[in-house]
Amino acid sequence: MRFKIDENLPASLGTLIEEHQLESETVHDEGLSGNPDEMIVATCKREGLVLITMDIGFANQRAYPAGTHPGMIVIRIRNQSTRSVLSVMKRYLDKQADFEDLAGCR
Repeated sequence: MRFKIDENLPASLGTLIEEHQLESETVHDEGLSGNPDEMIVATCKREGLVLITMDIGFANQRAYPAGTHPGMIVIRIRNQSTRSVLSVMKRYLDKQADFEDLAGCR
């Protein structure tokens, strides 16, 4: 499974993902920072990447219905510090048995 890390997440999330033998790219490293959400989703579709973001706009089922993209993980936590985000994602990655089940889901 391959992931695209949105610009509102710490780049160190990529290291955590790679520690789980998964691949990731960042919106920032690809020069996509500041682009409209639709462009980010189109890039994820073209590259077959699951988007990880804290942008609630991506949770809009009307704009991004399940099955029309490779998948999205929208993180919604009260404390959005790097430490908290990495802690939540580590717990999620540790518990996820088969990431292929995420394909096309939200």
